Parts: sequence; C-alpha cells; structure tokens
Amino acid sequence: MRMFGRITPRLPPSTGPALYRIKTMARLFTLHVEVVIRAPLERCFLLSTNVEIVQRELGMHPARGKTSGLVAGGDTILWMGWKLGLPQFHESLIDEFRPNRFFRDRMIAGRFRTFEHDHVFDPVAGGVRLHDDLRFTMRWGAFGDLLGRWVLVPHIRRLMRRRFELLKRIAESDEWRRYLPGLTDGGENVASAAKRSMH
Repeated sequence: MRMFGRITPRLPPSTGPALYRIKTMARLFTLHVEVVIRAPLERCFLLSTNVEIVQRELGMHPARGKTSGLVAGGDTILWMGWKLGLPQFHESLIDEFRPNRFFRDRMIAGRFRTFEHDHVFDPVAGGVRLHDDLRFTMRWGAFGDLLGRWVLVPHIRRLMRRRFELLKRIAESDEWRRYLPGLTDGGENVASAAKRSMH
C-alpha cells in the first residue's frame, strides 16, 4: 500500500477585515494523505460515507443528526467522545456532495476555530486513488498554534492514515458487504444506494 502525507502550515487567505486578520493571526494547518484502493469506485465512495466506519476510525460516537447509514449533502453529525484525555464534541455539515467524486465535511461547532475535510476520488487502473485534504485553524492565539503544530497535526495525521488503512482493508476484502449489504460486486448507482440507506 502506497500512502503519502505532507503538512503545510501557512496563514489563511487574505479575506475578511484586515483588523481581524492582524489581531488573530490564526495559522492554517493543511494535511494531505492519499492511497490507492483496488476496488470499484462506487464501493470506495459509499464506504467513505458510512457513519459506522467513521465511528470505528474516529473513536467517538454520533449523538445527533445522521447517526447511522450513509451521509449525503446537507447532513449533519454531532460527534462526542474523549480525545487526548479530554471530553470533545465536533459537529460536521456535509456542505458539498458529488457522488463518486467528492464530498466535504465542515465543522459548524467544536473545539477548532475552523475545520474542513475534502474527500476526493479519482479512478485509476485497477482501482481508485483517494485523496484527503484537511484544513484547520485553532483558537487561543499563539498557544493554539503550538497545540496545533505539536499535538493535533501528528494526531490528525495518524487518524487520516488509520482511516485509509481501514477503508483499504474493508474495500479489498469481503468485509465491505457488512456495511453495504445491497451493493453488487461491481457496484451500483450511488444515488440509489444512498437513498436506500436513509430509510
């Protein structure tokens, strides 16, 4: 399995009031991880939207919103649990959703100042290349920047890599049938499968 990662801390784009930017100086952390999975595109996409799989990899539980099945555009999920020895909550909105190709979850409530996670799916010979791009900024000024760089960046990078390892193992084995019982070996229409999961 080939997996790549990089981290690029930088200042956010120059949008919003200049006074606000000068006062906060919030550092934008970006992480990128990718992997090739030898499985059909539809299977990889649907597994990536499965709440139960996210729960396994995240180690938190969905307390409100879309708490089971497959997420779609407009869905929200409130995740709650313990991380780094502290109680945490993180509420996400699926604010963009293009079946088989792309979806984004964005934090609408939680510990971060901002948090966005892009999921990209590109067909390749014999499988799918998954790209994850994650961006976040911290609260608490300089202390938050230090916490982000030395604690959260390594922690989140491990979670992203663990997520891809889990997805790869499930998608390339028969374990995927446990999460997508109505899907055929070659995949089926994503919209139909997502609609079915909502009932």
